[in-house]
Amino acid sequence: MPRPTLLVPHNSQWLEEFKKESQLITQALGDEVVAIHHIGSTAINGIKAKPVIDILPEVRDIEKVDSFNGEMVKLGYTPRGENGIPLRRFFVKDVNRVRAYHVHIFQSGNVEIARHLNFRDYLRAHPDEAKAYEALKENLAAQFDNTLDYAEAKTDFVREMDRRASEWKAQLILHITPVDQFRAQEKSGVYATESLTAEGFIHCTKEPEVMLRVANRFYKNVQGEVLILVIDPRKVKAEVKYEPPAHPEPDPDSPLNAILFPHIYGALNLDAVIEVRIAKRDGSGAFVTV
Repeated sequence: MPRPTLLVPHNSQWLEEFKKESQLITQALGDEVVAIHHIGSTAINGIKAKPVIDILPEVRDIEKVDSFNGEMVKLGYTPRGENGIPLRRFFVKDVNRVRAYHVHIFQSGNVEIARHLNFRDYLRAHPDEAKAYEALKENLAAQFDNTLDYAEAKTDFVREMDRRASEWKAQLILHITPVDQFRAQEKSGVYATESLTAEGFIHCTKEPEVMLRVANRFYKNVQGEVLILVIDPRKVKAEVKYEPPAHPEPDPDSPLNAILFPHIYGALNLDAVIEVRIAKRDGSGAFVTV
């Protein structure tokens, strides 16, 4: 039965609700979980949203998810199968008879994961477009009295945002380097990368959790702090070339399996660096924040 469309101002508590519910879902699905993401409008600060938390768990094998339906039911979820999207498992949960959570489960590598994350990240990084999305939603909510028609009416806008988000993500390079090595060349305005060995990877993301996974896999034993540089390749003036990595590929069970890791050689003009982060370690030497 279609539900009425209700938009409310952004609530900072949504993030806490996502974190708590994600822990429960991770316990229910066990070792099948690779990662779990907060998606949808409740994951975008500053815009109105339906007060329903959208959660996207990545799993190792989508076909095994059905065997966990009983555990999800114990958490209050109703299994809906694919619910119109192939290779998805969809669950809904009401709290006090009001829809509160949607869970969209996909196997790692499914293109839908990147689409959802790109959409979220693009609107987070482009507040003007996020506000345009909010205005559209308010107009549509006034026109349509149920969520099905409302969602259908958003389709063209969402597809255009998907296109822009995909293009935007492809314009980001993630490069990790020891901080001392970078600072020594920073004043010149050019960063020479030809001396790098295991360092110098790219990945189209600005997600801190991915940055931390990369840093911990390849940089945990590097002395001192490391910098994470987010680079816009459109601004690269100096010659930089990419070559396949010499190190072994990530193991098949690693969440990094789908990440591309070419080496970076050449001289990079620092005007192309649009963001710099420092990866911080804990007492054990592992990177915990960026």
